[in-house]
Amino acid sequence: YIIGNFPEAMRKTTKMEVSLKRHFKGEPWPLHYQKKAWEYNILVSGRMRINGRILDQDNVFAIAPLEAIKPEFLEDCIVVVVKIPSLPKDKVICEETDDVGRAHRTRRETASDEIREDESYETDAPPEKLWP
Repeated sequence: YIIGNFPEAMRKTTKMEVSLKRHFKGEPWPLHYQKKAWEYNILVSGRMRINGRILDQDNVFAIAPLEAIKPEFLEDCIVVVVKIPSLPKDKVICEETDDVGRAHRTRRETASDEIREDESYETDAPPEKLWP
């Protein structure tokens, strides 16, 4: 991690985290979601599929809180990841079907103001376009 609420981060803050991730072709990655954080990504190199959508080099995409995803790395990938805020225990690894359904139900039923853990950060309105 470059920035975030982690011991190894160059700059420690709870407001956001920035990391550069390398994933290898075929690397297993579990179905998961973030409980509270928005995740913004730049696919610097490679090709991947997330929930059926193919993403190529230079694609920018966002993942909303409680949006369950299961990345598949079709080539070696380098991804810049920005999460707002930085909550190290925010990721939930879930069972393939039951937890995803629960995640989507929770997202529909929970207002964003009710899930804030720390009022010291600002949450912008969600972007109009989450996928390329």
